[in-house]
Amino acid sequence: MPTMTRPISEIYAEYRIPPWLQMHMYRVAAVAATLFDATASRTDEGVFLSTDREDLMTACLLHDMGNIIKFDFTLALHGSEQEADWKSVQQDFFARYGHDEHHATIAIMRELGVSERSIAVVDTINFMHCVDISKDGDLLVQIAQYADSRVVPSGIASLAERMSDMYIRYAHKHPETSEETKRQVAALQTIEHLLFEHLTITPEYITESSVSSLRDSLRDFPIAQNRPLR
Repeated sequence: MPTMTRPISEIYAEYRIPPWLQMHMYRVAAVAATLFDATASRTDEGVFLSTDREDLMTACLLHDMGNIIKFDFTLALHGSEQEADWKSVQQDFFARYGHDEHHATIAIMRELGVSERSIAVVDTINFMHCVDISKDGDLLVQIAQYADSRVVPSGIASLAERMSDMYIRYAHKHPETSEETKRQVAALQTIEHLLFEHLTITPEYITESSVSSLRDSLRDFPIAQNRPLR
């Protein structure tokens, strides 16, 4: 089947992805693109394949496509007209993909027909896998994991700010995992060091303002698909 491309904004509209979730994925992709481009300009030719940037961007722009499954719209939008609308979309996701947001995301990526490399990146990134990610040397996975770890609901944050949030989310709710959470946080700090070690930019360079133009341009990013329109 011949490859076709569609802008990511069109795909978001097709799957009725909430605006705040779209913005999260745009931000993650903008951070990832900034890191990839800085790394590519400082490393020897051959470190990256010609398709790596596209695969990374595709992964970041699709990595939370199924996350509407885990949202609590009663808590966030109780009594509003939007609550009923988004619950209806959520029910459609339940019916089509089940109740596991990660499985839903992978299913959507396969439905879209994106590259296996992009799917593999999304299937690997997870805060609780940071120890393994820090050791395996896969730059695309490390960049994607780090980029996702720099984004909070309000925008792009420092790793320290984001990790404070993650510690509260994981260790506070599950005290039995607090030591494991500390291990993953330390591994994520290692990933940051590995990524920036030979770059001319620093982690502090990556802010909401420094990537805003790139973030906004990603609405037209072409997603390569090997499948017909639905």
